[in-house]
Amino acid sequence: ASGFFATMLRPDFWNGAGVSVHFAIARDGRIAQIVNLFDTAWAQGRLGPSVTWPHYQEMQQETGTDNPNAWFCSIEHEDATIFNGTTRFIPGSEWTTAQYDADLRVKRWCVEECAREGFDPLHFGLDSLTGHHMFDGVNRAECPGRFWRDEYRERLFNNLAGTRETNMPDP
Repeated sequence: ASGFFATMLRPDFWNGAGVSVHFAIARDGRIAQIVNLFDTAWAQGRLGPSVTWPHYQEMQQETGTDNPNAWFCSIEHEDATIFNGTTRFIPGSEWTTAQYDADLRVKRWCVEECAREGFDPLHFGLDSLTGHHMFDGVNRAECPGRFWRDEYRERLFNNLAGTRETNMPDP
């Protein structure tokens, strides 16, 4: 989200940018719901020149739209911090243990809520967890961060699919 959690809670942050998100997660693990899970949030952005998400065409046919904002639950993570009195914005920064645990709690809740509505948000397996880079590999190439692609994504999916390993170590 390129900012502080407190900024993500301000409506003008989202309204002014023409985007929105379902959930925001602070570095200390606080969670805020910004948009109802079953409403469209506009955090995925525009489609870039190359879409690499392997189920893109299948999802277009299933839903009748090519807009990934209509398909996914969007979660943004605070990536600003104050270090030695200076604000640092760290796009794609590694999550803290508290952020990882909060993200897992939110995703578990989303899976349960979707199941109540009769659909399985994990039906694409690991590919059910997507990042901005899969829809715009040029303008969002580092979103949500290489760490997420290389390690967290698989661990999150395994946790959601039944494995109970949690508490990623702090970077």
